[in-house]
Amino acid sequence: MRHSRTPRRVARLASALRLRHWPSDLTRLSEALLIAAIFFCPLALGSARLSAVGIAALIAFLSLASITLARLWDKEKRPLLLPRPTFVLGAVAIAIGLQLCPLPPALLGLVAPATAELFETALGPVGLYPAFRPLSLDPPATARAALSLLSCLMGFVVAAQIASSSVGRGRLMAALGLSALGIALIGFGHRLAHAQSLFGVFAYAQAAPPLLTTFGNPNHLAAFLTIGALTLSTLALDAQDGKVRFAWLLAYLAVVSAIFLSLSRGGIAAFLVGQALVFWSHRALHREDGSALGSRRLCAALGLSAATAVALYLAAQKLFDEWSSLSSIEGLRASKLSLFTKVLPLLREHWLLGVGRGAFEPAFQRFLTTPGEGALTFTHPENLALQWMAELGIPLGALFLLCLAFCLWKGFRAAGRDTLRWGALLAVFSVGLHDLADFSLEFLGTALPACVALACGVGHRSARRVLRPHALLMLLPVIALASGVCFWFARHDLRHDTEGLDALRRHPADYFPRLAAAQKALSEDRPAEALTWAGHAMSLYPALAMPHAIAAQALERRGALPQAATEWRLAFERGQKDADKRLAHLFHRRLLPADRLLSAVPKDPALALRLANAFLTLEDTELARQLTDHLGSEDAEDSIELLNLRARIADQQRDFAELLSIGEKLERTEGLSGHRGVLFQSRALWNAGDRTGALARLESRLDARSNAAIALKLAELELAQSNLDAAAKALRRLPLTLSIPERVRVLEMEAAIARREGAFAKAVTPLRTAVNLKPGDPNLRMQLAEALERAGRFDAALQEARQCRRVSKSLAQRVDALERRIAEEKAQRHDAARSRELGLGR
Repeated sequence: MRHSRTPRRVARLASALRLRHWPSDLTRLSEALLIAAIFFCPLALGSARLSAVGIAALIAFLSLASITLARLWDKEKRPLLLPRPTFVLGAVAIAIGLQLCPLPPALLGLVAPATAELFETALGPVGLYPAFRPLSLDPPATARAALSLLSCLMGFVVAAQIASSSVGRGRLMAALGLSALGIALIGFGHRLAHAQSLFGVFAYAQAAPPLLTTFGNPNHLAAFLTIGALTLSTLALDAQDGKVRFAWLLAYLAVVSAIFLSLSRGGIAAFLVGQALVFWSHRALHREDGSALGSRRLCAALGLSAATAVALYLAAQKLFDEWSSLSSIEGLRASKLSLFTKVLPLLREHWLLGVGRGAFEPAFQRFLTTPGEGALTFTHPENLALQWMAELGIPLGALFLLCLAFCLWKGFRAAGRDTLRWGALLAVFSVGLHDLADFSLEFLGTALPACVALACGVGHRSARRVLRPHALLMLLPVIALASGVCFWFARHDLRHDTEGLDALRRHPADYFPRLAAAQKALSEDRPAEALTWAGHAMSLYPALAMPHAIAAQALERRGALPQAATEWRLAFERGQKDADKRLAHLFHRRLLPADRLLSAVPKDPALALRLANAFLTLEDTELARQLTDHLGSEDAEDSIELLNLRARIADQQRDFAELLSIGEKLERTEGLSGHRGVLFQSRALWNAGDRTGALARLESRLDARSNAAIALKLAELELAQSNLDAAAKALRRLPLTLSIPERVRVLEMEAAIARREGAFAKAVTPLRTAVNLKPGDPNLRMQLAEALERAGRFDAALQEARQCRRVSKSLAQRVDALERRIAEEKAQRHDAARSRELGLGR
């Protein structure tokens, strides 16, 4: 019996492992992996980190391998469909790979003379050139761009196979919509919880998105959600069942609300254009129905329109504030659109082969020469066409973009009356339109969903270009090796390469390794070396302030103070925060003669006024006056600031007659809208002993027009004169709208009036409100504790005092004194109560 059962068991095992079940299982596995990548890339912080790109590439490769094996073991041996964009993406990947291939100096100088000249300047002094070098100015960034493109290419090929059937196309588009819904719900959850960090564990260091999601950049968030919203609207219009259609409409409402709450102007505009095109295309495709739109489709279209209107209403006020910044020519000039013209010099120098995919940031820094531009970070040109032409060269970049546009146009022509394919293609078109003013497609969080949507639009079984599974199986090791090599080289970004020759070799055009070397040399007291490295950093990033500040400190240590003053001035003009104070110290300590001051003054009048303020902070009125006498005034705005500075100088010098004269002139210059001139006049009269005149001056101006600063000053002076009723009357004359600092000051004065009247319990309420408005101010909390103590609420006073001790050590003595007073008062009350008890007992 044992021997007769064994063949049957083997037969059953063989039947279970028969290969005819594997193709369908592997196909489902491939689709599941692709959908996992669709959800993973946006959730992994938009795939902004290299680790996320590596994981996405691994998932895409496994998905491609699964679909290849499925077709290989399929009895029909069906080939893999290769739509036109496959060849364009593959050609771009090859071009990026060629940018990573080392070239001899002679050939490099022939095909890319500007790149060779840069290598000679940046690497020649340290002995790293002439040598074999790739075309890219930042090979690790180019390797990362190649890895991202390979991930998109693999995802596109897999999606094209799945989307060849209408059922598979619907599943992929549903995955795109649901992934966008998930991101939108994350944003709504964080907003309802008033969260400041993502999931309570991660906070964006340099970003403050209006809607907190896994996308730190609101423009990238809007671009990704646009793909999801347009696919959801297409699914709602195409749904046959009413309940399914209603579910898609709810999801659409959530995603569109998130788009508007992102406050991305370009993203919102691109979405509205795309949604209008979806409505138009759906109406055109179904014009031959019984009516222009059937009742089902009409209800769906009305529902989508209502959802869009509701979402727009939810974010109307914030959107109005955001768009108002572009309501003038000045706003347009200050926006990212002004960046486009700044890229033209880079295009002229590297027009043939580009600077290397992903290497725009270090390459562009050399062309930023205007002071103030170093305070900004230009990682991308904010335009897809400029990005590709700058990084791949004008011929290849323009050719690839035109080929992609041609593929999209052919996709529309071949889509027929398939609503899903039209919706997917319009989603890709909208994101491409959005990227004419942004760079969301540079990250896999948006790029991979866009490639899947493109595959849903162009993938169909009638495609003429195919690839046999055996050929793709032979290509899989090549793709795996290329992906692994790209990931290995991409690991050496600037977060890891900050010092040493390897950092210079891998990032030849970036200033940061030179700046790090200069800082290290300065910290190790090697000023000559620090000066050399700072000079290299200046040549690569002329608009940056930090190299000039390091050079100034190095020159100070070498005793070259005039040159140090020049470097401090250059650092000050480029936005270094403490450069004005350091420059002022050189003259204040008389390390440099005063007659050299004018040569160190910045050309910008606003910066010169800041330098004069720095002298005034050091109480060096002589140099501040010398600088203000030199400046003069050219227009009304400069005149106001200059007069204000002269008034402060006269106040410090206690020249009250001049202060009064400047205050009158400042009042005439400001007009009725200003208040500083009147305040200076009242201060001059008050300090000169004419207190009645000071109060009358404030009263006369307050009668002319209500002003918060004047009313507060009048109340303060009346309170100093112990005129409590007059002080309270001045506070009642305040305007209705006050800023938080003004409101806190009003509450402090109300509490001071109550304390002067002996109503300490009455003083507690305004002080409590002031603490709630400004919880980080320990002095306010200390005033509250003292008021509670005088009101007899000892326990509450001790609680506030202990919080003061934790927040500010400078208040420790006042806290100790308050605790002693409370202890003594409690002891006296206890003794008095005990005495009364004993007296009653007798």
